[in-house]
Amino acid sequence: MNRFVLVSCMFFSSYAVFADDSLSALMQRMKSNKPVKISYQETRTMELFDQAWQGNGFMYSTPAGLMLQEQQQPHRLLMAVNKNDLFYYDPDNNIRHQGKIQEDDPLTLQFAVFKALINADEALLNRLYQIDFVTKPKRWVMTLRSKEDVSDFSIVVSGPLLQKVDTIIVTQADGDLSEFMLKNEENVSAEQVLRSVNYLYAELTGE
Repeated sequence: MNRFVLVSCMFFSSYAVFADDSLSALMQRMKSNKPVKISYQETRTMELFDQAWQGNGFMYSTPAGLMLQEQQQPHRLLMAVNKNDLFYYDPDNNIRHQGKIQEDDPLTLQFAVFKALINADEALLNRLYQIDFVTKPKRWVMTLRSKEDVSDFSIVVSGPLLQKVDTIIVTQADGDLSEFMLKNEENVSAEQVLRSVNYLYAELTGE
């Protein structure tokens, strides 16, 4: 569940990044003022498997801080982060889980980081992670590494200069890698997105 929700929190970045941007300016742009829907394609490369795992679906964010991921392929799953609460629902097997974000828990530390991202909390991000933010000739790149964990776990967020994030790469300590390709859904209204979020969140929580 960690990897699924973890990544579900990075995509909600309705911002443009300029070549002379500072990290502080970037953080301010990462908080959206309207509901957002993003389609994604995920590829997981795992050392124990010869073939890569493929998945796709949609990610949603609301200004209130609710972040929700609907995996559609290879099978449907729902995940969400709402404030300090984590939710998971497997409709096929009718399995639900709920937990809490704990900033001092290594298993959920990353969720605190993405909460900082969505809320433009640069101070929290700097406290928890070592940040490397650079602009290259054609792309900007932000790399996050834990200050406490000496493993090779990292999250790399990037996008074309002057444009939004389009790629997220999560490298686990065991070498497994997940790459997300993101695309904003432009042909839906904020009202339609909010209705979808409310419907999916009710299904996720069983309300």
